[in-house]
Amino acid sequence: MKSFVIDSRDIFLSLDGSSLNLDRLKFKGKDIWDAGCHASVSIYDYLTRKEYSSGEHKTELLEKKNKKGSLCIKWKFSRAPFIVSQVFAAVEKDAVSCETSVSVQGGKYRTIRVSFNYPLPSRTKFPGSDWHVWSASSDAPWRLDKTNHLNISYDHIWEHTSIPAVTVYDEKNDIGQTFVKPFDVPAPGLSFRITNVGDFNVEDERSVSIVNDYLGCGNGRDAKISLKMKFHRGDWRDGLGWLCSEYKEYFEPYDESIWEYSGGMICGNITMGEDKIKFLKKAGMTWFEIHEFFPCYGYYMPEEKQWYSLNKTNEMHRKDRPPYLVTHERVEKYIEMLKRNGIASFLYWQTCEIYTELAKKFGDSLLKNRDGSIIKAFPGTYGMNFALETPWGQYVKGQAVKLMERFSEADGIFVDNLCYKWFDFSRDDGISSADNLPCYKTTFGFHKLLGEVAAFLRKRGKFTFANGPINVEVQRHIDGFVAETDPKLLGYLGYMSVFKPLGIIIYSSESLMEALMNCLRYGADIGVFSGMNSEDVKTYKKYLPLLKKFKGRRWCLEPHALKLHGGAEGNIFASEEKGYLVSVVPGCVPIAVKAGVEVCVKDADRIKSVDSCVPGGAPERIKFGRERGKIILDVPAKKVPALLVLK
Repeated sequence: MKSFVIDSRDIFLSLDGSSLNLDRLKFKGKDIWDAGCHASVSIYDYLTRKEYSSGEHKTELLEKKNKKGSLCIKWKFSRAPFIVSQVFAAVEKDAVSCETSVSVQGGKYRTIRVSFNYPLPSRTKFPGSDWHVWSASSDAPWRLDKTNHLNISYDHIWEHTSIPAVTVYDEKNDIGQTFVKPFDVPAPGLSFRITNVGDFNVEDERSVSIVNDYLGCGNGRDAKISLKMKFHRGDWRDGLGWLCSEYKEYFEPYDESIWEYSGGMICGNITMGEDKIKFLKKAGMTWFEIHEFFPCYGYYMPEEKQWYSLNKTNEMHRKDRPPYLVTHERVEKYIEMLKRNGIASFLYWQTCEIYTELAKKFGDSLLKNRDGSIIKAFPGTYGMNFALETPWGQYVKGQAVKLMERFSEADGIFVDNLCYKWFDFSRDDGISSADNLPCYKTTFGFHKLLGEVAAFLRKRGKFTFANGPINVEVQRHIDGFVAETDPKLLGYLGYMSVFKPLGIIIYSSESLMEALMNCLRYGADIGVFSGMNSEDVKTYKKYLPLLKKFKGRRWCLEPHALKLHGGAEGNIFASEEKGYLVSVVPGCVPIAVKAGVEVCVKDADRIKSVDSCVPGGAPERIKFGRERGKIILDVPAKKVPALLVLK
């Protein structure tokens, strides 16, 4: 049967008219896949526990419309109830989108999983290739030839990607390919699976699968999935740069003045004295997360004249610190004291948890498990559905508004626990499904709620910092980020905060050096922590001058902007002073003699000097060479870690 074709300026796609699989992909006239390879669609039915694949099962074409630059097809599996509608379209000269809808003919409602399976680019088509895989993860990038099976989950807290995209790229042949789920299309479950196995004739598969899970289908509901594929230069920076341009509102700060607050944070309560605040200001702290001033989780703006602090109801801390009396005036005076000492104040607020006693007022907003039981959260609290459509969602939004109306001198709100996610089986969001039951993905509730709270704050010149946003969609309306406890979290939050402030707060000396190295990698600040010993303080002070240089920094996303050799790792940033910052830190392989540094940016010819800044030392002017628009230099192993300042 005749093939169906999309032929745009740079991309050629061919769909086999018999199997309905994509059987050929060309970019700028060059085949990306080997002959005989094809892209397929597979559907797993949780109701019948059967899986169907267009690569293995017979399909039947129902409709087609083939126009220049677009292809619409409707088809079904011959022995399955699913009907699949797909629209392929060339949306840019080097990008293609695929909108897919799956419906079921008769039968019961069920949960399904839909996967798009694409062959990895052919190594035989790109001689001498060195393919890598990148996603927004602390472990990325990965060498493809060292990868057998790699599962990258979106929307997880640990070992995940914070951006719904994966990039495969070949630096030697300077070609890259990014697969992304459009940010504005909700996805209750998403992962990217890389398989690169050539095990004689036992197993031979080289593919990237975009897996959409927990989708409801049936009883009039269709499952809708969206995917976009983009070709670009052979560097993950070019792929991320395209994402930042395509979804600008998710990455760019609403107001650049948020950088005035960047720096080390303090997490504390209103019992911390002014002498301690002055000491912390000298230590480089710039803003304070005011915690524990409220009586319980869920009640952040008390109407009473006085009340006991959170420690009265907090099961985790009531034995550690005694509760104390709080009044509106006491909070107000504390904010004034912070301002007097040059420390910004951000009032604690969160949406996800409610003190068990307070929960009696919002019973219809409590999160429910499959069996109808209430979902427990932090000790002494229940989880809440904070969608604006719920009574709790409206109430907790009102709490944020009242906080800022009453304490108008505060600089903004600190939003905690943007890393929480549940399925709420007492509600239906019209998309999500698990165990063949409709449900509500709670992270979807953040979008409208945070959008309205942010709009209220911005009209008043106020900002938000947030703890650990779980993904790029959740953080859209957040101005600055904080990673809590684990330095590895900077590797996930960093790729979302390429143009926004980022910081970390840790709670133990054991994490300090790893946190400092990751601060250099990702352009982050670090806060002081309780229990710091004298050695910790000395180490902290050595690194602080380096970290202060990150104020106003933006990640440099030019393709091939930075190459590091000799076992070094690091990053490159455009600095606020119209130069560049290059961090050089030890990698997994020890640096034997020196770390080689190559900087290749458009305005490399404008660079006149390079200073090397090391912890605890004075800046040192170092020699560098030029080669074909590159800046080339070496850093001795004993001078690593370092922050290079290029001007």
